[in-house]
Amino acid sequence: MFCFDSIGATGMVKIKNEKEIRRCQKVLEAVIAELEKKYAPLTFLAGLGSVRTKVSQASESLEEARLAMKTGKSLADGFGTGKACFYDDLGCLRFLSDLGDSKTMKAFYEAYMGPLAAYDKENDAELIRTLECYFACNSNYRKTADRLFVHKNTVIYRMKQIESLLDMSLEDWKVSFNLQLCLQLRYLL
Repeated sequence: MFCFDSIGATGMVKIKNEKEIRRCQKVLEAVIAELEKKYAPLTFLAGLGSVRTKVSQASESLEEARLAMKTGKSLADGFGTGKACFYDDLGCLRFLSDLGDSKTMKAFYEAYMGPLAAYDKENDAELIRTLECYFACNSNYRKTADRLFVHKNTVIYRMKQIESLLDMSLEDWKVSFNLQLCLQLRYLL
């Protein structure tokens, strides 16, 4: 099952295997590219639900497609995520979305991201974007710098700022895990 944002379309496709799912995803991304070219400045997104074996399960797949599309709006940020987001690729967001925007989730997010968001806002900085890119590049300063189009030393400086603002070390795996989780929670809050 898939759904489109901006035009409100939904559809079903008969899929036999994982390879066909990825092909469908690529086709939807190509359709989106053509739609955006033709109807600029509008943007389009698609969400794909999991494969189901019975028609009676179509509503479940549609809900998954809607979640994937909603999350895809936030994920389509230039870090390699296409505009056709597959539910099975959402990782922890699949079950975290069931929590909605709980007080506990918000408090957890604020504890980690609050100081960075405040600093970014006050200083027109990009610490959160840098952190997200840093993790997307497997904690590699050079790759992060290349992706952000900045010097490697700029990335190193920003990472030290992040550690200082949070009073935590990114070398601590628990800190890194919690920050990565918070970066995912952004899409739900």
